[in-house]
Amino acid sequence: MDATETTPLISNGHAESGRQRQSSGVLQLARATLQDVSERTIRLARSMHELASYRPLHVHSTGKGPKLKIEPKVWFANERTWISYLNNSILLGTLSIALYNAADKTDTVARGFAYVYAAISLLILVYGFGLYQWRITLIKRKDAGHFISLIGPLTISVTLFSAVLVNFIVRVHQIRKDRP
Repeated sequence: MDATETTPLISNGHAESGRQRQSSGVLQLARATLQDVSERTIRLARSMHELASYRPLHVHSTGKGPKLKIEPKVWFANERTWISYLNNSILLGTLSIALYNAADKTDTVARGFAYVYAAISLLILVYGFGLYQWRITLIKRKDAGHFISLIGPLTISVTLFSAVLVNFIVRVHQIRKDRP
């Protein structure tokens, strides 16, 4: 065989440099994309920080310190939020009562989770009312602080998701155990 002959499995080096150029181009594209994504993420984080630290510009001074002009939409937004929490609490409470009434007296799992959902419903109700009262206090004081509460909705969502997930896992385990 001739020494210059190439086989498909062994390259002569020319194809390798083409592959290196191609992989180098892919690496450059990946680096550029990663840099673009990181720059956009940083800009988004900065804009979210600016939004979170927003202070209203319509501050009126009466000599005793800055006072805010409270618009009616602020009061209505607070009441609308309270009604939303109340609605969610009543809906979950209705679900727990329906689950309790639909379960057999021997079905301790369904009745137990009915109590869990009822407790979560009461916690949502108490949290919503507390948030409503806290915001009313801030509005009456004409405070320029933050009205945003991120931890409460996140906690409610995680708690409810966990309860449904545990309910599902317990039911699947019970079905597998009862299967012959």
